[in-house]
Amino acid sequence: LSATQRIAIAKERGNEELSRVFLSTLAAKIMLLISGTLMGFALVITVPSFKEFTKTIFAMYPMVVGTVLTSSWFFQGIGKIRVSAIVTSISKLLVLPFTFVLVKGVEDYDLAAFIQGIAFHSRMRQLYITN
Repeated sequence: LSATQRIAIAKERGNEELSRVFLSTLAAKIMLLISGTLMGFALVITVPSFKEFTKTIFAMYPMVVGTVLTSSWFFQGIGKIRVSAIVTSISKLLVLPFTFVLVKGVEDYDLAAFIQGIAFHSRMRQLYITN
């Protein structure tokens, strides 16, 4: 939660400190992803009412990974949030046609969830490639 502030401070101290804060934050997010994934899968397996939504949970999982890999906190810290905002806006606009064409009714909610999850994951990959 304090990564944006830590990046802003590290930016003034040089690239080595900036890299250290970035990598430690990313490592913490990955550890939380792994532990959260294990707990989430355990809940899906053990809680009977979750079994009904297993497909949807798995369809949304790319969004979880995308959230972990997002670097908007980094761009905010270095003062370049514009890049993140542009990529986010473009990806949201690109997902609309797929949703309208592929999702025909209520029964396609798993597909709609998957489209949203993939779009979010792709957006985060673009941010890393861009910078």
